[in-house]
Amino acid sequence: MGKKIFCTLLAVAMIVMMVFPASAWVYPDCTEDSLYERYGPRIKNILIHLYDTDTAEFEALKAGDIDITDWPLSKTVYEELSKPPYSETIKIVNYGPEFGLFILDMNSNPNPYKGNPPNPAYPQKDYIYYPGLGNPMANVWLRRAIGHLIDREYLITLPELGAGFAYPMYTTMPPALSKYLLDVYGDPTIPWAWEYSPTKAAAILDDPTKANMPIGPSGYREWGGQIVKLWFYIRSDHPGRKRIGEILVDEMKNLGFYMVVGDNVHFATSGKCFIEVMVNKDFHLYTGGWSLGVDPDHLILWAWDYYWHPGFCYNYGGHNDPEFNEAADGIMYANTQEEAVEMALKAQYRQAYMMLGAPLYCVAGNKAYSKTNVGGHASDTTEGLTWYGVVNVMGYGIDNGWTFMNIHPEGYETSDVAILDWGFKVPEIKQLNPIYASWLFDWNVLGQLYDSLLVRNASDLGEFLPWIAESFEVGTYMHPIYGECSKIRFTLRPDIRWSDGTPLTVADVHFTFVELKQILERRGFPHPWWWSNVQNILSFSILDPFNFEVLLDVKSYWAVGWIGGNIILPKHIVKPIAETGNPQKDYWTAAELTGSGPWKFVEYNPAAKYVLLERNDDYHRIGPVAVHVSANPSGFAKMTPAMATDLTVGLENLYIRGDLTEVGYNITITKPDGTVEFYTDSGITIPAGGTYTVTIPITWGYGRWGIHVDVWYNCIFPPPTRTCPITGASYKLHFCTYRLYLTIKEDITGRTYYDDIGLGTYPYKAQLVSPDIKVDIKDVAAASKAFGTYPGHAYWNTVADINGDYKIDIKDIAAISKRFGWAG
Repeated sequence: MGKKIFCTLLAVAMIVMMVFPASAWVYPDCTEDSLYERYGPRIKNILIHLYDTDTAEFEALKAGDIDITDWPLSKTVYEELSKPPYSETIKIVNYGPEFGLFILDMNSNPNPYKGNPPNPAYPQKDYIYYPGLGNPMANVWLRRAIGHLIDREYLITLPELGAGFAYPMYTTMPPALSKYLLDVYGDPTIPWAWEYSPTKAAAILDDPTKANMPIGPSGYREWGGQIVKLWFYIRSDHPGRKRIGEILVDEMKNLGFYMVVGDNVHFATSGKCFIEVMVNKDFHLYTGGWSLGVDPDHLILWAWDYYWHPGFCYNYGGHNDPEFNEAADGIMYANTQEEAVEMALKAQYRQAYMMLGAPLYCVAGNKAYSKTNVGGHASDTTEGLTWYGVVNVMGYGIDNGWTFMNIHPEGYETSDVAILDWGFKVPEIKQLNPIYASWLFDWNVLGQLYDSLLVRNASDLGEFLPWIAESFEVGTYMHPIYGECSKIRFTLRPDIRWSDGTPLTVADVHFTFVELKQILERRGFPHPWWWSNVQNILSFSILDPFNFEVLLDVKSYWAVGWIGGNIILPKHIVKPIAETGNPQKDYWTAAELTGSGPWKFVEYNPAAKYVLLERNDDYHRIGPVAVHVSANPSGFAKMTPAMATDLTVGLENLYIRGDLTEVGYNITITKPDGTVEFYTDSGITIPAGGTYTVTIPITWGYGRWGIHVDVWYNCIFPPPTRTCPITGASYKLHFCTYRLYLTIKEDITGRTYYDDIGLGTYPYKAQLVSPDIKVDIKDVAAASKAFGTYPGHAYWNTVADINGDYKIDIKDIAAISKRFGWAG
């Protein structure tokens, strides 16, 4: 089909993706429960400290310099922290096998030129592609011989791997995804995929019908009369991968391979390896590592459609096995979970059979945090107080977006001074760039700044929770070419704002999912790092200022996760960068890193090795009340009076550990004629986790309606403060404005949403059209421009599809023309 996707591969803001339930709040007394709050953040700052090694990070924890670690503990450190005096001040939390893997990457690309398709402008380097012979690693038998040199059961006992704190991996499916995991033990058909046997490896290398790489006159393994020099990059800044690399070098030397450090063996840090391996593809072997998501669709990473050049690509090993490609596609486009399981097993088997890289191990992780705020900051008066609200995500650990939303010092439900010190085991941040960043640690920062439409429920990880979206609906449609395909309709929340105060709208979502890639292509830049999440979008239809419909060109069980889990970028910030700036620059400014997430970027200081984040006080979840407004069952902002029902405003208490008392609200309704009505109450109690619903009967009429909701509540949640519009007192206040357009379906354009909300200076307002409550030449012209189109066509316009048959033809034009001159 030529279009492939993998779901989220990065540990981003709300990363709560695994098959195990979360043991959500972890208490200092070692008890845990499954309750967690869906609002915050509840502290003022996150200060990220960068260390040269994980050892230095653990020493900082022991010294009381950081509150929480990002890296699993080695066995030595685990044992040390488990005993006094450290056990009295530090808590260790086990999170099971990680959603990730370490792998011996192999470059199996047989092409003389890089690229897909191969492009003579990008030739392989001579030391990778032997003149007249090709790439030795393209020989599957050489890869299989190397597979016989990996003793996983021994590797996981190494101190550098944690000595028992690792799980051996024989396929690229993490143990936590047990439903999709291939049982490899006892399979006699592909022993090279998991059997350690240097003797069998030597036999394969010597066999002229297999690898045909005997030891020649040089004293080394030769191929066609040339010494086999395999270009091997080994991560020097990761103890486990460094030790595995050393062991493999010795194993290969013992078999007669030429392996000389500084010649064809290179110990290098992540930055050097990223460029030479993942960008330049100038390697044969590499000790790689991946952080993965909860779904098994990551196997697509090794499929041919995800190899390209120039620039970084996922399949940098250039693997191209048709049977594996087909099975990986089968996972992606499965209609049911059962189909996904079947295809996942086939893909793993073929991946092992063709030795498309050799999986090594994953961490069986423990992370640690200080039981009390380590402090050390003059402004933080909560030093020494016990931390509450640490959320343990099985497969990922305690340093995740839910922890950073929930954590707070004892006695302060919300603190305006508390600072959390978070340790990173790396000395630098490579890219603060939400388009092209690919490194886990970069996204540990960026993921706090940007939100997505949906997040996973930390207590039931199979469930998606609306986040930027107020609601969503998954279905299918019949495409005239592709047949039955997936479609998803989203309704955006009306109270989402970028951290610069600009409202987040459907136009921002459309820009991120559709426009950005087109702009980058025109300028010759690569796709965004996360592009595969949204690549199968065939049509993005703006139904009204709050609602949009995404049509995919495939039907897939995973579709909602692809779309719903991707970050959203601010169009008014990023589009100028993409059009005329340098979208590939490594470090964006604080203004350019404007997001809608719970945290704002303040500063990255490479010399002092820290990153400072500040709470976003305009975050839509900053307080414990979520406002839900509805005037019709479908959630559409555009409707007719006949569709409208009573106006309902739900005030949901997100504080599930206690009641909210002294809650007040003020609902302002602005009618089409400009008259205003107020509905106010106070002294309300909303039970923990409950919703208080206000129902207002309204006689609806055609026109533009405005609904504004202010909410205030008791002062256990003090910062930030605003003035209550009724009493004049300072209270924590939530507010949102919702707009309804009561008109007929043939009224498809005429105004813009940004004009309607008083943001007339917004630079791209023309895209987000709104009805003007009349049918005239503007509506006919808009439909005529889309005449003859269907989803995926450049001029497709969903609102012009009056009869909803996914094509715009004379029937739609006639329907609009028939109502020409109508005015509400």
